Parts: sequence; C-alpha cells; structure tokens
Amino acid sequence: MPENQGHGLMQSLGTLASTVLGIVQTRLEILVTEIEEERIRLEQLLLIGALALISLGLGVLLLTVFIVVAFWDHRLLMLGILTVLFFSVGIVSALAFRNRSRQASPLFSASVAELAKDRELLSPRP
Repeated sequence: MPENQGHGLMQSLGTLASTVLGIVQTRLEILVTEIEEERIRLEQLLLIGALALISLGLGVLLLTVFIVVAFWDHRLLMLGILTVLFFSVGIVSALAFRNRSRQASPLFSASVAELAKDRELLSPRP
C-alpha cells in the first residue's frame, strides 16, 4: 500500500472524527440551552405562582371577614357556606394541579428531534 493512501485514510478518519465531534458538540449546546430555558421558565412560574397564592390568600381572608361582618346576624351560616366554598375550590385546584403535573413536558424535544434527524442521515441507505 503506498504511503500516500495511508496518509489520505488517516486524514479522512480525522475529518470524520472532527465532524462527529462537531455534531455532538452542537447537540450538547442545544441540550444545555433547553435546560437553561426550562430552569428560567420554572423559576418564573414559581415566583408568579407564589405571588398569586399570597395575594389570593389575603383576598380570600379579607373577603371572608367582610362577608361575616356584613351578615353578622347570620355569621355561623356565612362561615359554613364560605368554608364549603373554599374547600371545594381547594379540592378542584389540587386535582387540576395533579392532572397538569402528570402531563408530559416538551423538555428536550428539540434535542431529540435533532438526534433523530442525525440518525436518519447517518443510517445506511438500501
């Protein structure tokens, strides 16, 4: 085998390795970007959710006091009705939260799609 062919083969293998490493690096960068975007989204979601819970909690407390004072003569009836109402809203919200948390997240969907394209392009053609 001439020395030139061996050198050409090694150069081709080096180019192939460089291309594969470039593809892997690109996919890892996409993955890291998706993880960062998801982290930021979750932080924002938690902050907004905490603010909403605090505000709604105070609003419900003040509304309860207002209704009880407004209907002072029927305060036990009003407290009972409001208790049932708040428990009902809480149970429905907890069920909605549970259902929502069980739904699949689109996390890493772009990375998986890119890897599927790569696999298709690299698979042998019949």
